[in-house]
Amino acid sequence: MEDQGIILRRLPYSETSLILSWLTERHGLVRTLAKGAAKPRQPLHGRTDVFSQGRVCWIPSAWSQLHILKEVTVEHANRGLAKSYASLLTATYFCEVIELLVEPQHPVPEIYGLYHQALRYLQEKPASPLLVERFERKLLDLLGLNHGDKPIEQLRRHAYPRQPRTYQRLKDELAGGRP
Repeated sequence: MEDQGIILRRLPYSETSLILSWLTERHGLVRTLAKGAAKPRQPLHGRTDVFSQGRVCWIPSAWSQLHILKEVTVEHANRGLAKSYASLLTATYFCEVIELLVEPQHPVPEIYGLYHQALRYLQEKPASPLLVERFERKLLDLLGLNHGDKPIEQLRRHAYPRQPRTYQRLKDELAGGRP
């Protein structure tokens, strides 16, 4: 299979292999096993950084939701996010919210587009509470969970009762005081 994707999460699988979680345009959330990706001089080495975006090819598994990564062509490394801790934290928070709300392997082209747009924005402009609220409202709108007249805090509690790990750190960072 082949699609456009953004790496959301990167976890060690073995000494030389990684598990990569992707948000893809036509296949939604996809998990792949990147064999040898953590080993220098392997074809996938250096192409599996979190927030990298490009074309991804994988071999579907017949019996699990962990597929074998075949090839990655990085089109945007999104390294501009590293200029600001607040931008990295915001991109990570958006990733966690997406993972909470999107079903694995369910097409979500609008959500893919929203996340892509948010990453591009964060490379050019600073993160802010307004950006976070706009992203969440648009995401909830795409999922049919936005009730525009309600405060964002109430929408968050309703949509994802289990708060993303980075929420409090992001809130503190954007308020100007690191914990």
